[in-house]
Amino acid sequence: MYGSWRLHERDHLARAPKLALHSAAHIAACYQPKQLAILGPRSLLRHPMLARLGPDLLDPDADLDDAVVRLRALGDTVELGDAIMRQSAVAGIGNVYKSELLFLERLSPFIPVTALAPDRLRSVLERARSLMHANVITRGPRRTRFDPQQPRARLWVYERSGRPCAVCNTILAMRRQGELARSTYFCPQCQAT
Repeated sequence: MYGSWRLHERDHLARAPKLALHSAAHIAACYQPKQLAILGPRSLLRHPMLARLGPDLLDPDADLDDAVVRLRALGDTVELGDAIMRQSAVAGIGNVYKSELLFLERLSPFIPVTALAPDRLRSVLERARSLMHANVITRGPRRTRFDPQQPRARLWVYERSGRPCAVCNTILAMRRQGELARSTYFCPQCQAT
């Protein structure tokens, strides 16, 4: 959540990073991280915070069935939008992906996570993985909307409250959710409960 990564052409660093990963053509430079540690496989498994993380959606070997079990174990009082951001259940989904993903899946962020059957929850995670992967392999700002007719339209609902939905023209809304009161953007029509 803190610091930044920048991709530079080889030998074109403007300032010294805290960490640099070099390839034949590029340098991935990390600037101003809050914490930085290089861990081996054993240390990674013993790290107090990292050991509690759920399956990482960007890991091609991530056990999505385990993530589904972890999400459903949160119980029927935890809303879907809050549940999918719990890194102890599934790692990687942040606030932007939460809102965008649930819009694309036409799911209300405010239903209990247990309202979804395990296979439906797994398909939501598969789509999250696909969206995240698409953003890893392309340059530029994060996007979930890939419309060649509207190339500047990057997102469907995130930070668009008060504007019309691109699908149904209903005015988009934002509501705080979970213990951390994170913003959740949604379409009241497309994502009706």
